[in-house]
Amino acid sequence: MSRMVEALEHQCRLQSGKAHEKQVCQSNGNLLHKAANILDLPNELLLDILVGSAVLSQRDLLNISFLSTRFRSLALPIFLANHGIPDPERETSFYVFEWNPNSVRVTTRPDALSGLAHLTTLSKVDRLRCFFQDADYKTFRNTFQQASNLPYAVTRVAKFVQTLKHVETAEIYLIWDPYFVNRERSSPYVPMAEIRRWTNAFGYLLNLLVVRGCSSLTIQYSAAFEPAFQFKSVNAMRKAFSYLSHNVLHRDGQPPQLEWELQRPLNEGKSSNKVVESPTFPSSSVASKRIASLSIHSPVLLLPPFTNWTLSLLRAHPQLSSISFAYIPISKDLWAIILPFIADAMSDKLTHLSFFKGCPDLDVADLYIFCRICRIYSFFTSTERFGRG
Repeated sequence: MSRMVEALEHQCRLQSGKAHEKQVCQSNGNLLHKAANILDLPNELLLDILVGSAVLSQRDLLNISFLSTRFRSLALPIFLANHGIPDPERETSFYVFEWNPNSVRVTTRPDALSGLAHLTTLSKVDRLRCFFQDADYKTFRNTFQQASNLPYAVTRVAKFVQTLKHVETAEIYLIWDPYFVNRERSSPYVPMAEIRRWTNAFGYLLNLLVVRGCSSLTIQYSAAFEPAFQFKSVNAMRKAFSYLSHNVLHRDGQPPQLEWELQRPLNEGKSSNKVVESPTFPSSSVASKRIASLSIHSPVLLLPPFTNWTLSLLRAHPQLSSISFAYIPISKDLWAIILPFIADAMSDKLTHLSFFKGCPDLDVADLYIFCRICRIYSFFTSTERFGRG
């Protein structure tokens, strides 16, 4: 509260003008003295203090919003506007540059997500955009991060989405430049605990967006790490260094799913705690089937452990008629395995198909088969589709 008083005194000096500075400051000082507390000040004066003060920091604004419901209604909109979110319901676009939970708690420069988490009056967002890195290399805003902290950053976003009742359009931008992401190099394998935390956190966020009635979903760029895996053919023998996922190709009349294995060193053994479950797609009883457009601009949605989650999404949403692909630097063999499953899921409803930059190993023959199965006779492709972009 002392910072508010200091800001009040500072603001009255700015507004007084040199000729009447002493008189106006005395008048405002008397007003503050007579007030039982600063809540007795009129909204107009409080807004002048919060907007025009050079004394209050972003941390001060956020702390002030915790004082009361009234202060929250005044301070939070200013805090969010300072982060480029003047109208959260129309568009909420924010960066999550701090992944370390310890740094988030003690930072003197809280990010937009810190304010959004306390915006209790917001129930829906027309367009939600979340960036875990800045794709503009000229800004120099990216800092070095630990890959193991990404699940915490994703969970922060999920907690905000959980407070909403509806999200119309969602765009999630992951790791644009892996140069800024560090991982322990003591083993060539990503630790199972990291894979499990990442799968649970990102799977929960994806499911929340589906349940909140999202009609257009974009996932772009890679994750902080890609677990080593291989897809299993129907008659393939299990390898001694791998663990079979709990996904099967056909069982009890269920739609086909891809069977895959995480590759692990032999000395880890085959205990149950070495298994990574695929995210469970939300049941139709709790999820709105509203997705009409899916932008698969990331290998994350096509590769384990999210492969079968994506296939379930494609099958479950009858309005889903538009798909685009970009930034998927996977091998030709992987494309050949995955595309037929996508075609099977979309064969009776796909009307718009696009390929953009960053799909260098997509084979024309596989693409032709895909289009034939889906009965797509024309599609859009950028001139950079075969570039690595």
